[in-house]
Amino acid sequence: LAGTSFNFGTLLVTAGATFDIGAATFVQVGPSITNNGTFLASTAASGLYFQGTVPQTLGGTGTYSVIRSLSIDNSGGGVTLLVPVVAARVNLFTGNLNGTSNLTVGDGTAIFFVIQIGTTGNTGTSGSLASAPAFNIGSGALQLVYAPETTARTIGFEIPTARTVDVVLIANPAGVILAGGNLTISGVSDGSLILSSGILTTSAANTVVLGP
Repeated sequence: LAGTSFNFGTLLVTAGATFDIGAATFVQVGPSITNNGTFLASTAASGLYFQGTVPQTLGGTGTYSVIRSLSIDNSGGGVTLLVPVVAARVNLFTGNLNGTSNLTVGDGTAIFFVIQIGTTGNTGTSGSLASAPAFNIGSGALQLVYAPETTARTIGFEIPTARTVDVVLIANPAGVILAGGNLTISGVSDGSLILSSGILTTSAANTVVLGP
């Protein structure tokens, strides 16, 4: 693909065929993507963007490459992953990402993997991961970005079981509430806890630990 492309129907990649997003963004507006061939989205600038007003699904019997950027902007029931998917970045703008037992965040390479919740100019509450994904951070690092929403965000399944991440950016004017236990921000990179906008609320059972 060249530039941003929009698909208003169902995308079907037939067996033996290849669909390559390339260094572009593919916006899926229609209800589903069914890949029975090969789906490529691993180029550094590749983006798969779900922008729907009805429930959407990602499935098929084919092969998916690492998806460099997976964005959820669905106001009509969210997006459901029906097959295993590996994503380097997950953006939760509007609507939940369901079927996240099929999601792995990170492919183990030495780059930043990112989960972002919220977006600039947000006029509502953004979505969530419906359940805990797998994490394959490997030699890379995990960054959490809490961007603007109209309500406070309670931290959820975006935290790995080990409850250690590399960077946390708080940029939600409505605030972020730490839940689920202590969180270690490892400080592998400079500026590991960035308080840009909003209050990060902690408690005795939910504290932030800075440093490895």
